[in-house]
Amino acid sequence: MAPTVVFDRAQHDVCFSVTTRDRVDLTVQSIASFAFEGAFDLLWFDGSASPEGRRLPHELAPDLPCLREIHADVVGGPDFAIFAALARMLALDYAYCGLIESDIRLAPGWYGALMALFAAGAADGFEVGAATARAFERRLLVKRPGYAIPMNTGAGMVLFTRAAARVIVDHYRTPTTPEMRRWFLFAAGRDCAEFSEPAFRQGPDSDVALASDYQYDMVLQRHGLCTLATSPLYATDLDDVRTVELGGYATPAPAAPDPDAERTVAALRARLAAQRRLGAAPNPYLYNPTLQAWVVFLHQLLFMADSPARLIGRWRLRWSKFHGPFLFETDDPAAALEFPLLGALSGLGCWAAPDNALIEMTDGERPVFTLQAAAPAPQPAYARATVQAAGAAPVRIRAAGPGWLRLFGVCFAVPQPWLPAAPRLDAARLVRCFEAQAASGWIS
Repeated sequence: MAPTVVFDRAQHDVCFSVTTRDRVDLTVQSIASFAFEGAFDLLWFDGSASPEGRRLPHELAPDLPCLREIHADVVGGPDFAIFAALARMLALDYAYCGLIESDIRLAPGWYGALMALFAAGAADGFEVGAATARAFERRLLVKRPGYAIPMNTGAGMVLFTRAAARVIVDHYRTPTTPEMRRWFLFAAGRDCAEFSEPAFRQGPDSDVALASDYQYDMVLQRHGLCTLATSPLYATDLDDVRTVELGGYATPAPAAPDPDAERTVAALRARLAAQRRLGAAPNPYLYNPTLQAWVVFLHQLLFMADSPARLIGRWRLRWSKFHGPFLFETDDPAAALEFPLLGALSGLGCWAAPDNALIEMTDGERPVFTLQAAAPAPQPAYARATVQAAGAAPVRIRAAGPGWLRLFGVCFAVPQPWLPAAPRLDAARLVRCFEAQAASGWIS
C-alpha cells in the first residue's frame, strides 16, 4: 500500500520511524513524549487491526508537524516493520535513521543528549555508528562518565548514522549467543556469560538463538563502529516486562576512576580502529559449529543483490523471531527453491509442524535425499542433509507430496562464491514482497 504523504521534502537530516500495532493508549503516551522536541522528521509504520488503532495516525497527523509519512497495513511481525522502516529512511536519503517503538517514553532533553553522543564518542577516539537514550545494566559492556557502551541496544530506541543503518540492513539476520560471546571477548575482553542476561548464562556450551535486534552492536563493531548510550538515560519502557531480568535501567558510572573500565575502553577503541583499517566487509552469514556449516537464511539467499537463487510457485512469509527472522512457506505442490551449489549442501533450517510435507532435494538431475520435517508440535529445527551438485544445473528443494514446505535457512559446507563478498541486500525488493503479501496473502 502506498504511504500517506503528509509532506514531500525532508525538513531535517534526522528521521525517526515509530512502529505501532493497536495499544492506542501506550502509543499516544509514547508519541506525546518525543514528537515535539528536536529537529527530526517522523515516519509512522502501523500494523493495527482495530479501527481505533488504524485511525490514530491520521487523527494525530494535523498536530504532528514532524510527521512526514504514514504507512498502514505493515503486518507480519516486528521485523517486517523494522526492516521496512530502515529501508524507507535510507531510500529517502536521511543522514540519520532512527527507530522508536510504541511503548517507549522519552524524557525532556532526550534529543540534545542523544545527538551530543556522536561528538562525545569522536572526542574519545570512537567512530559512533549509533546512539540510544535507553540501556539496561546487563546489556552494557562498560560505563564512562557521560556515556555507556552497550552490547545489545535493541530496536526499542536507537538512532543510526546512514552508513550504520545500511550495515544493519545488509547484515539483517538473527544471531546466536556463541557468536556474540566470541565477538565481545575478542573486541573488549568481556564475556557476556559473566554479566549479561539469562540467555548468555545457560552453560559453557549453550547455543541460544536470539532476536535480530540483539546483533546491532556486534555488527557495527565488526565494521569499526560503536554504539553509545546517554548517561543519565532519557528513555524508559511504558511496559516494563523485562526490566528486572535485564538488571534494571543503566545507572551512571561512578565518580571515582575505574581502571578496569578504562582498560576495556582502550581495548575496544584499538579493536574498532583495527576493524576500520582492515576495510573488508565482514561475512554476513551465521556459522553453525554443530553442523560445521554456514547458515544462509532464506531472505539472504534470495535477496542478496544479483543472487541466482529463486523461488518457483506460490510462497508467503511468516515471522520467525529467533531463526531468520523470515520463514518462507508454501502449500503449492509446484513450488520449489532453486540455487547453484559449490561443494556440499549440509542441511536445512526448517520449521517442523504436523502438517508438513516430506522435503525432497535434487542434485540438479535427480532426487537424492528425502527429509522428514513433520513434528507433533511446531518448532524450528536444523536438519542434516548432505547433497552434492551433479553438475552445473541448480539444486532444487521441494515438497515430496501433500502438505506444507517451511524453510528459514540453507546450510553450506563452504561459502558460496555467487553470494557477494560485500553483502548488499536488495531491501527494496524484499519490502515489495512484504507489501504484496499484505495485499494478497502471498509474495509470489
